[in-house]
Amino acid sequence: MRDGVVARAALVVLVGGIVLAASCWGGSGPPQTACVPPPSDLVAWWPFDETSGSVAHDIAGFPNDLTFVGAVLPIPGKVGGSWELGASGAFGDTPSQGDLQLGTGSFTIETWVQRSDTSSSQSVILRKLAFPYPVGYLLATWGGQAYLFKSGTNLTPPPHSAPFATGGWRHLAVTVDRNADVVRWYLDGQPTGTGTATAFFTGDLNNTEPLDVGTYGATIGLDELSLYKRALSASEIQAIYQAGPSGKCKPAASTATAVPPFPTLGTGGATAVPPKGTPTPTPTLPPIPTLAITAMPPKATPTPTSPKATPTPPPSVVLTTPTPTMTPTPTPTATPTPTTPTPTPIPAWTPTPTPPPVDGTLCIQKFYDVNQNGTQNANEPFLPGWSFTVSQGSAPLGQLTTGPNGTACVNLAPGMYTVSEVGQPGWFATTPNPLTITIGSGQTVTVAFGNGRQ
Repeated sequence: MRDGVVARAALVVLVGGIVLAASCWGGSGPPQTACVPPPSDLVAWWPFDETSGSVAHDIAGFPNDLTFVGAVLPIPGKVGGSWELGASGAFGDTPSQGDLQLGTGSFTIETWVQRSDTSSSQSVILRKLAFPYPVGYLLATWGGQAYLFKSGTNLTPPPHSAPFATGGWRHLAVTVDRNADVVRWYLDGQPTGTGTATAFFTGDLNNTEPLDVGTYGATIGLDELSLYKRALSASEIQAIYQAGPSGKCKPAASTATAVPPFPTLGTGGATAVPPKGTPTPTPTLPPIPTLAITAMPPKATPTPTSPKATPTPPPSVVLTTPTPTMTPTPTPTATPTPTTPTPTPIPAWTPTPTPPPVDGTLCIQKFYDVNQNGTQNANEPFLPGWSFTVSQGSAPLGQLTTGPNGTACVNLAPGMYTVSEVGQPGWFATTPNPLTITIGSGQTVTVAFGNGRQ
């Protein structure tokens, strides 16, 4: 917090007031019309349409989302919703990056403002300053007047002007045309004063400090706060004012793009194990072929030799009848009965499929450690847009970036992983970085990373 910044710096004051603006429209306000296309070179745009939370989103392109701490209240705005920054103190900022660097170029800041009290305390509408030597830019209200900070060595106090009244929404714009060397103020679409640009800004306005918005004792409402990298014309500013509640045309609601699966590299990824199929049963062995044993045919039975006729022996001679040759009866060879062996069947085995491993979940939370104690307290908000690298061993698997709620999650195979925060300028870690964690099957592991401001 930079208390008393305006008091230490030279300022230029808003010239003109409510009477001039009201007379142009007969006291009835601007005519109602459709929304107007946003002028070119719009680099930051905070509509303050969020109805909850502590983050005001930038819809101009690069997400310069403002993360608030303190008394912030969503209220009806001039264009949709708005935020009221309470008198007890509210502060929001976003890290420095190229879109917010103005260098030596021209620029415009415009917004709808509602003052709710007559406090002389300071409210910062938009600031990006480096100290102790003041370099950068600041638009603020103080005691009902609008001030533009003077950078460099131009420290001559400016003249004072009439304040704009409390109650109701007023459109405030200031253009700094460094090519034409002129600063122009506008209230409710009408020019109210000019000055010399070189009297207020000299040199390069770039710095590494964050851009912030806040209040230090005054209650103020902000709506449609916008930063351009050029000086808008009077007609462009008047068109924004005349659009009234329709405001600038907002980009169409984006269609959510499905996030591709987290890349799996090396051995650290989750590889699904397909279930085993039913094994092919062992084939039945064919029966052993039966050999047919052919019986040998019986030997042929010889025809017995007919006994020779017995001649009449000569006398005194005895004839002997020869013994006939016996024909043996052949012993038949038995034909064995063929035996077909019956194999014992092998039972079919149905294995239980191996289930694939169940992934675990890694969730990373990023928070603004305001008191730098390494622990997230009740008033310390989450931070979107921070990146983290997830590795297994020495192999990076991929990168996650926290979303609007400051959290990013991914499913991973069970195992050990290392989570490393990608630093941002102007911040320093208040919690260990990197962190090594182990994720089990079906387990959710949440790790928190805190950062303080330099």
